[in-house]
Order: sequence, then C-alpha cells, then structure tokens
Amino acid sequence: MTDWLTKLVREAGRDPARADVLGALWRADYPNAKSGDIEHSIDTALHDLAEAAENIGSSPSLRRVMSLLKQPALVVQRDGIVYDVNDACRAALDAGFGDHVDHLGIRPLAEESLHAVIAAILDGPPGSDFRILQAVSDESDRPSVLAVIRPAGLPDKAVVFVIDPQISREMAQAIGRAHGLTEAEAEILEAFLKGTTLQSVADLRGRSLATVRTQFNTILAKFGVPSQASLVRLVFGISSFLT
Repeated sequence: MTDWLTKLVREAGRDPARADVLGALWRADYPNAKSGDIEHSIDTALHDLAEAAENIGSSPSLRRVMSLLKQPALVVQRDGIVYDVNDACRAALDAGFGDHVDHLGIRPLAEESLHAVIAAILDGPPGSDFRILQAVSDESDRPSVLAVIRPAGLPDKAVVFVIDPQISREMAQAIGRAHGLTEAEAEILEAFLKGTTLQSVADLRGRSLATVRTQFNTILAKFGVPSQASLVRLVFGISSFLT
C-alpha cells in the first residue's frame, strides 16, 4: 500500500484526478492528523494514509469517478455533513467540505429535507439504497433531479448526484413559437428558465418591472398554466420529451 501511495503522490502533479484521490485520503484521516504531531516523516505520513485508505474502502475509486463527472456530485455523511464534492458541485452549489447538505440551496419537492432522505436510505433495508427525487433551487425555483445512492463499501455515507435539466436556447425558442409567443416573450421565457428573476429581466431589457410582469402573465396565459412553477414543469417536461 505504501508503494501505491508513493506512486500516487508522484502522479498527482500530472493527473488532477489522482490529486483528488490523495485529497480524499487526507480528509479521511484528517481528524487524527490534526490531533497529533503533524511533523512526521514522509514514511510515517504515507503509512497513515495507507491505513486511511483501508478504512474508507471504495472512497478513492469513487472519488476518481466523481472527478470525471460533469454533473455536480457530493458524498454526504449520516449526520448530513458534506464529506466530499467534485468540481462541478463546487461551481454549481458553492458547496465545500463540512457544509450541511440542507444548506446548499437545493431542496426536494416532496420530502422534509435532503438530510432526512439520506438518513432514511442509510437506515433502510437492502434494496432501498437508491432514490430519485424532484428538487428545486431555493433562489430561483429552477427544477432539478436528485439521485441519492448508498454505495457498497462506503458505510454511513451516501452519494448525491444533482441532475440539472438544461434547455438550449433553440429549444426554448421552438417551444415558445409553438405556443404563439412573440420574440420578446420568448426572450423573457428563456431568461426565466435560466433562473433570472423578473426584476433582473426588466433591468436587462431596460423595461419597468410592471411591463415585464404583464408580458410574463401573457406567457402564462398562452401556455395555459396558473403559476411560475407550473410553467417551469411544463416547459422542462416538453423539452425532455422532445430531447
């Protein structure tokens, strides 16, 4: 194991994924490292990392896979604390190690909290180790999908994948034309689907908020829906079907 870790250290400078694995191993043993004398020799440090790798099972392999994913992904402990994140998650949710999963700005629609879902999966019987949840952003109500998995060999931790249903500009415009939207209304719809507030849309277009609200109400009427949330669900549903 020590030889493997020595090779890992040497390769970390050339392969970011290798550096991510090394970081995961360090975080696994960090409570022990910070409580003792940090000025050990390199051989002792490698020995400690080797023991950490054996204790966390498949985490290095899992971390390597996560680093290759374009979608945000994070590993969450039973207590709801974020144990690890990939770069996409850092960028999308501003998430970091030690954050609580319920404070990341994304929440399930039909569940009490994401932490409660994770706890239920970790405490559930075999066969209940995978859940798909509809979720929304706290700031923009933009929809997304959460896949929560209890991986084998990683006790008391769950992996959460955040699947953001992207919609292209061409798709948004095509859906708008099919519902009789004007060019201005289609642009407002596109901005709204990206999470832009109506006030920001008004500022960007140089219009009053009242004018943009009127245009948005016209959009709701043309789609035959009563609310912003209903509009988002309908448009993304059409987009998924067409895709």
